[in-house]
Amino acid sequence: MNIKNKMIKKILLSISILSFIFSSAFAGPALKIMAEDLPPMNYKDGKEYKGPGIEIVRAIQDSVGSNDKITVVPWKLAYNSIKEKKNTVLFSMAQTKKRKGQFKWVGPIAEKKYAFFAKSDSDISISSLSDAKENKIAVQSGGATEEYLKDKGFSNLKKTTRTNQSLTRLIDGEVELWYSTRATVAGIAKKMNIDASQIKEVYLDRSVPLYIAFNKGTPNKVISKWQKAYDKLYNSGEIKRIFDESGHSSLFPSK
Repeated sequence: MNIKNKMIKKILLSISILSFIFSSAFAGPALKIMAEDLPPMNYKDGKEYKGPGIEIVRAIQDSVGSNDKITVVPWKLAYNSIKEKKNTVLFSMAQTKKRKGQFKWVGPIAEKKYAFFAKSDSDISISSLSDAKENKIAVQSGGATEEYLKDKGFSNLKKTTRTNQSLTRLIDGEVELWYSTRATVAGIAKKMNIDASQIKEVYLDRSVPLYIAFNKGTPNKVISKWQKAYDKLYNSGEIKRIFDESGHSSLFPSK
């Protein structure tokens, strides 16, 4: 190889290295993206990850040029990780007053309707939140449901680590109520092949927006890029299409 060819090869190699560096810098830091196993928003079905939450995050990733892997992780593990580690992401997370200043947010990507659910043959009657305080209630350990009810003075909470455990305890009579969302209850019942007629809603409590949450150490430019990408998808009607096609239009967020 002559000197001229060697020089050309070196120049091309230098250009390639610089392009990689600049493209990596533009894409931002590598992110650890976690989703809770929370049907129907995001869940694992065999080896596949499904749900409108998964589709929305992947659509944002396509828009911003992110190839970071999504993994479905138990809630408590994911929540502890996002609190402590930079560049970690968790969806779909309810934005409570307590959490608002602890993380950075993109969305809202969905809207949950929280209610109390009982077995269909239960004679429990609830006309206000305080009426439920005498009953044993299943909630997700460390989740928004536990935080919320504790803040409201509830002490009769039976914590579970996975949402399917809450439904099992309700059906088996270990608890009298399950505080969760309409979509989650329907999704878990379907996943577990439990007839939805075995469960009834006894009191609708509130609506809460869901977001993609980022560790506070994540650069603001990353948050801005993700939010702009999400806004573009929302305004184009793509987010609505995802919810409509998944059969969960009730989760579509109002902005």
